[in-house]
This record gives sequence, structure tokens and C-alpha cells, in this order.
Amino acid sequence: MKFKSLEGLRQDVQIALRGFRRSPVFTLVAVSSLALGIGANTAIFSFVNVILLKRLPVPDPERLVQIQELEQNKFVSTSFSYPFVHELAAGNGVLNGVFGRYPVRINLLSNGIAEPLSGEAVTGDYFKTLEVKPALGRLLNDEDIIAAAANPVCVISYSMWQERFSGDPSIIDRKLVLNSHLYRVIGVTEQGFHGSALQSRVDMQLPVSRIGDFMGGFFGSGAGQVTWQSPGFNWLEVLGRIKPGISQNRAEAMLQPLARQIKIQLADPNYRKNVANDRATLRMIDGSQGFNYPRTEFAEPLAVLMGIVG
Repeated sequence: MKFKSLEGLRQDVQIALRGFRRSPVFTLVAVSSLALGIGANTAIFSFVNVILLKRLPVPDPERLVQIQELEQNKFVSTSFSYPFVHELAAGNGVLNGVFGRYPVRINLLSNGIAEPLSGEAVTGDYFKTLEVKPALGRLLNDEDIIAAAANPVCVISYSMWQERFSGDPSIIDRKLVLNSHLYRVIGVTEQGFHGSALQSRVDMQLPVSRIGDFMGGFFGSGAGQVTWQSPGFNWLEVLGRIKPGISQNRAEAMLQPLARQIKIQLADPNYRKNVANDRATLRMIDGSQGFNYPRTEFAEPLAVLMGIVG
């Protein structure tokens, strides 16, 4: 039976070759069309996979949600203050973790040369929420956020550890000069993790309390200046992890009264009545890709393009 199958395949190939020789132009057009079609589909699908289908390399990414606020005029706010994020993380009963983050540009000074890096200033529940483990050392926690005022620390990515420091295990407790400030490395994230934004590679995470080192002209500690703890300043993007067995709609509904209570509590006493009458609502969107804004912008055009190319 196997011999007959091979013989039939040989005969089919011979017939095809004779047909190709009789019609070389048709053969060229057919092969070229197939090559272009396959190439175009492969290229577009690769792009669709990265933008629409790929997820953060963390456990159960489908339970991650990005938290936003929808105003009455349909304006969507994606940023919250640090006190709001802290209170939301401490008081809710539907999320296993909530964290805020702000992307920063970092200059690593090495041998007199400044090397640009990409980083995230994060709150204490960042790694707990994403369920990321250390490859070496330990990761940031809530205690580091306050302690970092006198003891700046950072966590570097596995890729940076391998590429910049050749996987040297003595990297733990090494001091790095970041934007002219000394930071102590306390850990390395597990291999494959590059931060909470799928479309960008992050080299390190730093305590949110050190944001002034990277945006000193804006954040400060003097009178009248905005600080990382200012209750009225919304600047942190927020991601949470829904507990098993709780749907996104239920979690969203259960967080509404808590979010309103926190906003009233944090508001200036002179404006608490206005805040209480505010009808803005908390909402959740898919966070399986982390902070993936290209997905929101290009989802529909990519789907149409995939159909056309197909």
C-alpha cells in the first residue's frame, strides 16, 4: 500500500512538471501569486499575533484587567493617584492584587558613558499582581516603596542581566548609577518577562516613590509642588487581577461603591459634595496584554486587513 502511494505521488509530480513545461507563463504567474499570497498572509498574521493575540507571559493572564474611569461625557480616564491605587488595593474583596505604574526613561552611567534604558516606576503590588517570580534575589514589595526614600533599590530584567552583566550572580546588591542616583539591585525577574506593557521591552522596575529622580522638574517635595503621594494628581496606569470564580462584570459592579468612597475620602473637604455627586464610573477592560494601547487603536483595521489579504 505504501509503495502504491509513493508511485502515485511520483506520477502526479511528472504530470505537473509536463504541464509546467507546456505553459511556462502560467506556471510563473501561479507560483508568483502563491508566493505573494503566502508571504503577505504570514507577514500580516505575525503583526496580528503580536497586537491582538499574544498575551503577557504571566500565569492566567486572562484574569488581568486594566482599570479605567468613564466620565459622564464619555471621556475615558486611564490614570489614578497613588493614594487612590493604594486604598483600592487594600480595601477591595474581588481582586487578588492591584498596582499602578508609570513608564520612565533611565540613563545608566557606566564608565563615564550614559546608556539609555526603559523602566517602570511601580507600586508595591506590581509583582504580586502579575505573579512574576524572581530568577535571582527578590522583587519589590510595599515595604520598598517607603524605604526607598533613604534606600533606593531596583529590579532588573533577565535579559538585561544576561546582556549587560553576562548573567553574573554577584549582581545582587551591586550599585547602579541611574540618573545620577545610586540604586541597589535587589533582584532579577524571571526569564521572558519584559514588563507590564506587551509592546515595549522594559529593562527595570523602580519604586514609585523615586519618580522624582526621573521627572525632577515636575515631581518634587517643596511647597506647592506635586508629589508622588498627591491625592489630587492622577498619573498612574492601573492593572488588577480578578479572583478566581468572579466575573469581570461582577468585579466591576462590586468596586463601584468602594471607588466612590475612596474618591470622596481623598477629595479636598471643600469639594467633597461635588465629588459625591459625580457620576463617573469605574470600568474594566481586558488586561491580558497589559497596557497595550496599539490593540485599542489598531484592532479593527487589522481585522479588516487580515480579511483582505486572506
